[in-house]
Amino acid sequence: MLNPSVPPAEVVRSAHAAGFTYVEMSAKRLIQTIETDKEARNLLEDRAIIPVHGGWSLRLNWSREKFEQGLLVAEKEMHFAAQWGSRSGALVLPPSLSTVNHGMTEEEMLERIGRTADLASRSGLSLVIEFMGVGSEKPLPASYRTLTGALRVVRLVGRANLGILLDSFHWYTSGGTLDEINDMPTDIPLFVHLNDAPAGDRRSLTDAMRELPGSGVIHLSGFLNALLGLGYRGPASIELKHPQLHAMPALAAAETAFRAGDAVRHSLKLHAIAYGGGR
Repeated sequence: MLNPSVPPAEVVRSAHAAGFTYVEMSAKRLIQTIETDKEARNLLEDRAIIPVHGGWSLRLNWSREKFEQGLLVAEKEMHFAAQWGSRSGALVLPPSLSTVNHGMTEEEMLERIGRTADLASRSGLSLVIEFMGVGSEKPLPASYRTLTGALRVVRLVGRANLGILLDSFHWYTSGGTLDEINDMPTDIPLFVHLNDAPAGDRRSLTDAMRELPGSGVIHLSGFLNALLGLGYRGPASIELKHPQLHAMPALAAAETAFRAGDAVRHSLKLHAIAYGGGR
């Protein structure tokens, strides 16, 4: 993932030049790209690179009033992004309801997810929910920090277009197992973030400590083969928030990510990888 300060049009151009056919980009940044940069717009119009997935201007942990306003914006963003090739968008689960400062109940959270999934469905999109595995060893009530916890939310909400954003780093830091992945429904919508982790105590890891896929200790072959067993063929998005990559020029960072991701893709027969260019 490029430094967030990199203009979104440069993300598109760099991802394409590096060899990516897909890019992960928020709908807000996609709109900005198309409205302000002719070269990047032409690449997107020609389907030379496809904004396959991205977030909308909506957060689960917002206040009720702000969430209602966000739904109005998100609906327009969903329609726009779908026209440019997007397949899905994400909402991030709170680590625990105890961390939401305005007192959201689980019932309210489930309702918000269901309403968002319904809006996404109108534009032919899936909604995938992401759990944050970092810090999962800390005792929190009603935790949503694991794949098992996220799957429980999917079952309770009960929408056909609702699934999981499975990030290999958060799966690893949550103490995730291959059995968890193997037991997932084969028809569940999925989007995958692919990255690695350094050696050491998982409880001490932070997002900024992510490594390029294939350079760390996560059992990525098992992780991806389990997903392949579910029928998932990609794309997998290289999702990194690493200071060294952020310090690189945009194209150099994209090329570095592509080389790492492509090596994993070829070894495990994934159809495609995507560049996590900014959600």
